[in-house]
Order: sequence, then C-alpha cells, then structure tokens
Amino acid sequence: MAIDDLQKAEQENGLLSVLDIGKNSLISIHSLCRQIARVCDKYLKQMDDRVAQERQKSKSEKRDTMLSPTGGKTVRMDSKGSGKFGALRGHRFHYGLDWLCTPGQNLVAPFAGKVLRILYPYENDKHYKGIEILQAHLITRINYIEPCVTAGQRVKKGEVIGTAQDVSIKYGKDMNSHTHQEVYVNPEVLILEDNL
Repeated sequence: MAIDDLQKAEQENGLLSVLDIGKNSLISIHSLCRQIARVCDKYLKQMDDRVAQERQKSKSEKRDTMLSPTGGKTVRMDSKGSGKFGALRGHRFHYGLDWLCTPGQNLVAPFAGKVLRILYPYENDKHYKGIEILQAHLITRINYIEPCVTAGQRVKKGEVIGTAQDVSIKYGKDMNSHTHQEVYVNPEVLILEDNL
C-alpha cells in the first residue's frame, strides 16, 4: 500500500495522524523494521536449535530418581486414612507420603545432600523427630525418624540416616507404622508417588 493510500485510508476512517511522516522517513522506518525482523528470525532460529539440542540431551541422559526413605514403594492405607499425597485430612490436605515401615527399621537418604536440621514435627512433643536434607533446589523432610546424622553433615543417596520411630505411641495401633516424607522446591510441595 502506498503512502498516499495510507493517508487516504486514515482520512476516510477518521483516524488521527500521530506523526506527519514524510515518504523518505516512512521508507526508512519500513527498512529498519525489516532489519529487526531478520534479526529476530535469526535469533528465534538459534533459540529453536538450542531447545532442540537440550531436548535431545535430556532424552539421552539417564534420569536420576529419588529413593523412598524406607526403600519400598508401599504407601500407608489404614482405618485412620490414606498416606497418599493430597489425601483429605479433615479440612486440609496431606502434603506428603506416608511410607510403610516397621519401628526400628533403617531409613535412608532419598538423595545425596546436606542435612539442614533435625526438627520436631509436633511443637509440644519432643519424642518424635524429623530431618531435612538439601540437594541443590530440593529439600526433603522426613518425620518419625530417630536420626543418626547431625545438622551440617553430608549424606549420600541411600545412606542410612536413622531409624523409624513407632507412631502407634501417638496414634494407636489402628494407624500403620510409617515415616512421613515431603519434598519442597522454593518452597512448593513437589512430591508425587509417580516420581519415586
């Protein structure tokens, strides 16, 4: 469309002209836009190539998986409820997994990392303990554990970090013995049974 046509269309449609642009200026702007478009196309092609390379690289790399602290894959289900992630607990949701275990059973680090702290899941009950381990951007919290590691200590994936505590002391025999695990990323909960 010629400049005269643009001006005519602008007048016919009642549009206001923001700038009174001469023919040479308009041609220069058009040329500049085409140059910018070429640079953008080149950049987008480079980004597409990099994305394709990363996808290929991630397909060829072996995916590192996380271990359950018990070494098993059985989640608690009993008369007290489900230990699955997202299970309803009254008016709230269960933000973790309850892995079946026996009191005194060795529990292992789900991944290599640094022990952040030993914690107490219940404010008024110092019998039950927990542990937090940091690996890069992940934090795992494991409750109902008698730790054999200390804060600041580095642990390897699969290394024994403590023994399972007996939850029946607090909840009674109707609840199966288990350890509770949560995994956080900045600090959103990120653990799903399918990821283990």
